[in-house]
Amino acid sequence: MRAILIDPHTRTVTEVDYNGEREGPDAASASTLIGCDITEALALDVNIDEMYVDDIGKLRRERPPWFLTSLLRNDWICGRALVVGRRDRHGHDTPPKLTLERVRESISWADIGCRQDHAVAGR
Repeated sequence: MRAILIDPHTRTVTEVDYNGEREGPDAASASTLIGCDITEALALDVNIDEMYVDDIGKLRRERPPWFLTSLLRNDWICGRALVVGRRDRHGHDTPPKLTLERVRESISWADIGCRQDHAVAGR
């Protein structure tokens, strides 16, 4: 299925093929696409889609690039993120309702690496 990958390393927002699995070794799983072991799902403020992020992205010793998005209030994302649709009644992810262009327009790239002292309480 279609998903949207936000990559602050390359400063790109692209559509990717996503297999619907949050974690796993498959190249099309969320954790592999993001580059982490465990993902965390964040509900977007638009209340129609979700964003998978690295569960410990802000705590990593190596500080990956980060970004802000107007789709999330009062938070910044450290490392890659994957936008998917809300889960269906069977608990499966669905394709995002947001367009690629809308997600691209929402992004502000940071010019410095991630730092722990930027962390927002509760994240």
